[in-house]
Formats: sequence, C-alpha cells, structure tokens
Amino acid sequence: MIDQEYDRFLSPHFRLSEFSVSRNYPHLVTPLYQIPRVCVERIRSICEFVLEPLRAHFNKPVRITSGFRNPELNLKEGGVQNSDHLFRGDAAAVDFHIHPYNPIEIAGAIAQLRIPFAIIVQYTHRYFIHYSLPRIDEPRRGVSMVDLSK
Repeated sequence: MIDQEYDRFLSPHFRLSEFSVSRNYPHLVTPLYQIPRVCVERIRSICEFVLEPLRAHFNKPVRITSGFRNPELNLKEGGVQNSDHLFRGDAAAVDFHIHPYNPIEIAGAIAQLRIPFAIIVQYTHRYFIHYSLPRIDEPRRGVSMVDLSK
C-alpha cells in the first residue's frame, strides 16, 4: 500500500513510490515516510539527471524495478552487502528498463547523452540496467555486461 501523504513527484514523470518497490518481497519494502531525506534527494537526482533524459531520448516510459532497499530487502533480493541500493554514504542505485530497448541500447544512450555514472550493469538475461550514481570522491568506474542465462 502506498502512503499517499509521502508519495510525491520528484520530477515530471517519476514518483518516490516507484523507488520503494519489490516484486518478490513487497512486505519488506520501506514505507515512504521512513526513507531518509538525504536518500530522497539522491533519488531526485537520479530522476532529474538520468531517468528523465533517457525517457526523453527514447520517448518511452521508464519502468523502475528496484531503487531504495533496506538491508533486509537487499539480502532477500540477493544484493551484495555494500550495494548502492542501500543508499549508504553518497551511494545511490536504480534498476530499470525501457521497453522495447535492450540493455546495450540503453547503456549506449547513457554514453551518448553523457550521463555520469559509477557503474552500469547490463543484465541481458533479465533485460534491465543497474545504474549507480557517481560518488563525490570517485570517478566513473565502468560498464559490465552480465549474462547469467547460460
């Protein structure tokens, strides 16, 4: 259930509730009022500087599959202990896809649009992108192709 009082648009096309989701473990999702303000501001940055430009570039909606995670949800989802989805320090991450485009096309658009990133993981077997916002003290780290379908 979405807490309407705390749900709000962070940019023209993205709401806070889109970043507090889990298809597999909805009962572990953090209530919107418990997401720290500093995390909400990082989510807003992802919306404004990453997702909105990609939405405009492809002229298609962006579907967020994972954003802010609490430690319990991160563990259940198989996230690493220091996952950027935990929004610790100045880390921030989002998993998303843009139908009908594949992860390689989306990663190419990120490069073409010169959107800064820390890590982009292209999950070809699941058809989504993991995007990590660059940290203040860290340059771009790189792009990885992950295909676990074999």
